[in-house]
Amino acid sequence: MDKGSGVTYAKGFTAAGVACGIKKNGNKDLAVIKSDCVATAAGVFTRNKVKGHSLMLAQKNVRKGKAQAVIINAGNANACLGTRGEQDALCMAQMTAEALGCWPKYVLTGSTGVIGLPLPIERIEAGLKKAVLTREGGADAAAAIMTTDTVMKQAQISHYWRM
Repeated sequence: MDKGSGVTYAKGFTAAGVACGIKKNGNKDLAVIKSDCVATAAGVFTRNKVKGHSLMLAQKNVRKGKAQAVIINAGNANACLGTRGEQDALCMAQMTAEALGCWPKYVLTGSTGVIGLPLPIERIEAGLKKAVLTREGGADAAAAIMTTDTVMKQAQISHYWRM
């Protein structure tokens, strides 16, 4: 029986959520999602003037309408860091691409949490190595991106057309 939920509900998607030590409470803080193939992608982004470096890289990478992987950390926003933040976002995309066998230009990065602190890239790299992507990993990925949320947010819908 297929057990995909949320982000893995659609066939061809796998995900994982792991704790890699960014959040002080030890909760899951790294989500990784992969499509079996390069997929059509779109994004809706904040209109705030101040944007995190991971978000800005995701905006750039999604412009051509294609993506194959998403990596999001929680606990550190990777924002307001100048060149260091840009380099860390690029590093996240490169590490994810290498781990999942895709191109960095097809990786969408995200970071949420505390502003102004450099990303602990070594922890993200360790978490990426620990992440085992499965069809059942959608809930873990949703849990990993929670910051001040009180409940996990995920949904899926099926619709069958009849002719």
